[in-house]
Amino acid sequence: MGLGAYLRVMLVDVFVFVAVVLLLFFVFFLPPGVRRGLEMTASSPPITWLTSNYVHEDWDHLAGNVEGFAMCMVIYFALVPVLAVLGFGPRWVKGFSLATHLGGLVIIPVVSSLVWLHFLRSAPQVPTFGFSSSVSAYFGAYAALWALATAEALDVGQGLANNIRGACFR
Repeated sequence: MGLGAYLRVMLVDVFVFVAVVLLLFFVFFLPPGVRRGLEMTASSPPITWLTSNYVHEDWDHLAGNVEGFAMCMVIYFALVPVLAVLGFGPRWVKGFSLATHLGGLVIIPVVSSLVWLHFLRSAPQVPTFGFSSSVSAYFGAYAALWALATAEALDVGQGLANNIRGACFR
């Protein structure tokens, strides 16, 4: 496959990253009462298990999470050419990217909220919010991808790399 297929995958990822950052800023500039309705407390409706992930109370919190998310973008875009050279096809990269976005933007925030609900029993009106669980999910996914690419490049762990490449997103 040519370079164009990888560029199309990366273009979709640029769109996702930009859309998420715009969403974070949009939510930040909502009126405080509306933002508080998106935060999760022990008595909040289940939709807040997801929405609280996108709420930030102050500029420093938002800036820190956007900076972390931007670092994830840099790592990912540095890895894609390496994966191409190592023979991970664009379809595999696209599947990994989709799984990472789904995990980082939906699954991990909900799971993180459920864990917080367990701890909020003793303080039911304490709100939780922030994008840190998503940033951590992206860093974790890209660290695993980096380890896989390194194992492939150094010709170690071939069984693992070949099994993952062969089993996923053929």
